[in-house]
Amino acid sequence: MPHSSQPLAIAIDIGSSSVRALAFDGRGRQLYRTDHRERYRPEITADGGSMCDPLRIRQLTAKCVRKCCEKLGDRVSQVQVVGISCHWHSLMGVCPEGEPITPVYMWSDKRASADATTLATELDEDEVHQRTGCRIHSSYWPAKLRWLERERGPVVDNVSTWCGLSDWLFYAKGVRPQASLSMASATGLMETSNMAWDEPLLDHLGIDIDLLPEIINRSQPISPEWLHPDLVPEELNATWYPPLGDGAAANIGAGAAESSRIALTVGTSGAIRLIRPRYVSTPLPPGLFRYLVDADYEVIGGALSNGGNMLQWFSSITGLKDHKAAMIAAANIPPDSHGLTVLPFFAGERAPSWRDNLGGTITGMSLDTSAFSIYRALLEATGHRFTQVYDDLRQFADEQHTIMTSGGALLQSPQWCQIVADALGHELTALPTRLEASARGAAISSLQAHGLLDTLQLLPETHGAFTPAAANTAIYRQAQKRLVALESALNTWDQEIHHELD
Repeated sequence: MPHSSQPLAIAIDIGSSSVRALAFDGRGRQLYRTDHRERYRPEITADGGSMCDPLRIRQLTAKCVRKCCEKLGDRVSQVQVVGISCHWHSLMGVCPEGEPITPVYMWSDKRASADATTLATELDEDEVHQRTGCRIHSSYWPAKLRWLERERGPVVDNVSTWCGLSDWLFYAKGVRPQASLSMASATGLMETSNMAWDEPLLDHLGIDIDLLPEIINRSQPISPEWLHPDLVPEELNATWYPPLGDGAAANIGAGAAESSRIALTVGTSGAIRLIRPRYVSTPLPPGLFRYLVDADYEVIGGALSNGGNMLQWFSSITGLKDHKAAMIAAANIPPDSHGLTVLPFFAGERAPSWRDNLGGTITGMSLDTSAFSIYRALLEATGHRFTQVYDDLRQFADEQHTIMTSGGALLQSPQWCQIVADALGHELTALPTRLEASARGAAISSLQAHGLLDTLQLLPETHGAFTPAAANTAIYRQAQKRLVALESALNTWDQEIHHELD
């Protein structure tokens, strides 16, 4: 089928609770009424497990692509590329026949926490971090593989390939899984300098390199005969490109594909990141990660495990379902006037301390503490954690930089945006709430890889800005010191308790 002179792209965006497909034009502008979303619910277990069914996600992905093509109608003939964004850090095992024999273990699965702690004592943690760009943490593959060996030995014995969800999802039966540099770099098992699996770590874990996917660059198309037939509608004649990690895609989609722009996102969880040339060699602070976009660019930043999920937790225990009303009430409370100190670790934590051992904590409550005061303190605590990461990250950015803000959980609340801007002491440029940053980034990446764009840096429209108030920033800097002191004290206490129990 011949292509029109006006190329289109379909983006597939696989998140941690939904799959969607939508179309973009050749300049990265979303074509509205072309999107289709299917939701799924990860299985959450009492012991910290978080899993999903890869076969189910393949079915949902196929349905989304098919529905998107149907909504495009005759315009489907203009689709020249398919780009993919997928959540980072997932792990699954595949048998020799190419079928999954484990569920997909999500980044939020914390059952490997003890194994991460043990590995950190066996290895030089800082050296591993500098080499791989990843801390030793339950989010990443090394700890998960150790846990699986310990707890799922018989299953592990039958695994022929360990891979991420997106490494397996798009490939036909019998095709060896392939991991893009972007996805492989976020496993904790890839050395970023040589863009290959990290042999010292593999040796320590006893993992044969043949059990891992082939690593490819994002500009290397997926061979048509390798694509899983369920995913490709007959009318779709396009070139498919390997998946990007959702964070890298979100930066590109937010117009933050260079070091003069930082992307800050809050959805279920939160993250703050920047993209810069990969060949710039700078030691990595302990709180930050370094993943790759491709062979030329890296993404540096930090991820918070808590964002919109924390507000959902608060709603579930208080019965306050109207978040808009809660936000307005919280906005009427002066900054840090509630006297509360919150460690927002309700779903564990990653940057900047990467501690799985501490849970969420609220201190300073009294009989006159209101639910809205707690709500305000949760919002402010997120701002404090972003500030801690930002203080490390800004050394990698241009001195004059813009912070592009996306994510429905944050952008739907001007009050929360203002709190974060005040905490950072830096203006936030808001993107439209309807912007699907990860999907847009996947579309732009595929268009650029195909030679239809000459850059990854395409600015979307903006939707206003939030300017910090200096007085509030000063208040929040003092409040942040309380948070840091409380975290340090509780971590010391936790270590002492465990030492006594041992």
